[in-house]
Amino acid sequence: MKKLGEFKVNLRLTDEAKRYLADLMRMSELENPILEISWGKWNHETEYRWLIGFHDRENCGGWLCTAPEFEFLIIHPSLAERLNDRVLDIRDTKASIH
Repeated sequence: MKKLGEFKVNLRLTDEAKRYLADLMRMSELENPILEISWGKWNHETEYRWLIGFHDRENCGGWLCTAPEFEFLIIHPSLAERLNDRVLDIRDTKASIH
């Protein structure tokens, strides 16, 4: 991983998010997957939203965030503050941060 920096982020997961991410990781064909959390639009969407995905830890870059239960990547350092002391929930494959 091409690490640009590190943050400690108090981001917690709901039980639903834990199950969803565990299922995604099991289905992944990546050897050493790591979660990425970003804020943006997908394809032709018009609204910004939280996006999640997995990357191979050895072939990605960004800021490494260490949360109490897991590690994840962010592409822009300002997201560390936006995610701190929040909860990641996933319902119907859509990520939300509360």
